[in-house]
Amino acid sequence: MANIRKLLSEQLQANSFLYLKISEVSGLSKERLDAFLFDKTIFLDFGKLLDIVNAVCPENSADIIKHYIETLDVNHPTAQQALEYLFINRFDYRYTFLNRMVQAKNEENKYFATVYKQHYDNPSQLFQYDLQEIANSPTLHAFKSIMELYALYRNEELTPIIRKKEYVEYTIKNFVEDEFIRKYYLLHFNRLFMVISLYKYEISDCRGMANEILHLNNQVDGLILVSTYHTLGMSYLFEDYDKGLLYLYKAKEMYRRRQENGRDGDIHSSINLHQIIWNKEPEDLRFNSKKNADIHDIVHYYIMKNDYVKARQVLLTVNEAEISPRDNAFHFFYKGILEDNTDHFYKSIMLFKQVGNKLHLQLPLNELRKRGLNPLLLDTLLIN
Repeated sequence: MANIRKLLSEQLQANSFLYLKISEVSGLSKERLDAFLFDKTIFLDFGKLLDIVNAVCPENSADIIKHYIETLDVNHPTAQQALEYLFINRFDYRYTFLNRMVQAKNEENKYFATVYKQHYDNPSQLFQYDLQEIANSPTLHAFKSIMELYALYRNEELTPIIRKKEYVEYTIKNFVEDEFIRKYYLLHFNRLFMVISLYKYEISDCRGMANEILHLNNQVDGLILVSTYHTLGMSYLFEDYDKGLLYLYKAKEMYRRRQENGRDGDIHSSINLHQIIWNKEPEDLRFNSKKNADIHDIVHYYIMKNDYVKARQVLLTVNEAEISPRDNAFHFFYKGILEDNTDHFYKSIMLFKQVGNKLHLQLPLNELRKRGLNPLLLDTLLIN
């Protein structure tokens, strides 16, 4: 792969009008760009570099950026930008660059990389850092705050996450001086609260944060975009069949392109649910799967077909002793339908509330509405 400076220089010699195009996407003057091209001690802000490469060489931009990062001086401040870019997108060569940066002579970069290494080698060790030392680096203080939110999310502790929301957002916006890193830390923030807003059934906030992420689509790759399209698709679960399916298909296609084994995470189950709710034939039921979510998809399918005998038979294959609270909420929803028992719907609502999932809570709630229950009572059930 050619050196990025040489590549751009050749492109500009062949077509001088590219200066105008590059200026439009990056805001750089001709003089500033020429300084970068002919002086190896000058480095561009990594975001501007991404914009330039995507505009000039979109067909092989990933390879160009990879070569640039692999030869980047780890002592230069932009190395911190490159490190965050690699890890938020989970590129497979991220650890190679990280291990180089841990050996940097620049002490600030070395410490920055060391904190990332400690976290990404073992996220559970985050709270063992020297908090006073991290506090001396406003950027890493913001990083620590974000990763604490992720740790709480993995443990399904949504209440403390919501309490910390304003603090973490303020910390990112006011303590992270580097514009590129601040933008990516806010991307972490939006990614997390996009999903939380979905499950809180705050659909407008959810879509707003998703669109903030998609505005960076030239600088974001991989699983973040998958998660964003997946979340957007789920946000239309009760609202728009075609639009919801469009986003879910995008997520599924992107996920499968990144996975050699052809898996798609749980996206197929979201598609099945979306199709069944809209009384469409589900396309990816997994009859041989032992996962509770897949079993529940089949139960829901037989309910849609009014084949309650088969639905009950399949539901009995769920191991209730080892079921997660989220799957248990779905379990009682299906039991409520099959046994025509409103108590099961109340139990389902309670379990969905416990895991902070007001989106899928609408399922048992809608069943109770169909049965003519008092609307005031139903509204009371939603009070936290």
